[in-house]
Amino acid sequence: KVCLSILGTWSGPSWTSSSTLRTVLVSIQSLLCEHPIQNEPGHEKETGKNDALYSEIIGYENISVAVVKMLRQTPPKFKEFRPQMRKLFLKSFDKYVAALEPYKAREGKKDKSPIWGFETSYRVSALLQDLEKLKAEVTKEENDAAQSDEPPAKRAK
Repeated sequence: KVCLSILGTWSGPSWTSSSTLRTVLVSIQSLLCEHPIQNEPGHEKETGKNDALYSEIIGYENISVAVVKMLRQTPPKFKEFRPQMRKLFLKSFDKYVAALEPYKAREGKKDKSPIWGFETSYRVSALLQDLEKLKAEVTKEENDAAQSDEPPAKRAK
């Protein structure tokens, strides 16, 4: 869920006839920062304990949900983006693994988000295994797609 004033879901400058897809994407990109809690209503100046905890939770859940779950359960309307998703996943795989390294100390622990109240369970070992399995599946899918794009004469060689 994205709340942006430009989309009319939050107060601030709203959509105008001169707004383009680029305008919306730049607005969304501006949300990607080191302090994600500051993008939440009422927490714009947060820098303390809640900021650190929320950033930790969001970092872990981004890999768990935005990477793994989206590749495992790509919504039908996103299937068109699957080739780009595969390429980006394979290119970024080592970064995902490295990003999970600090979470190993939290294995088996839970945190409750300081806002919204959702709970995160750190299952780092399982997530790393899932990433490895997904890498093999996505690599095969990518290779199969590449072969189906080749002219039949090249495939026969």
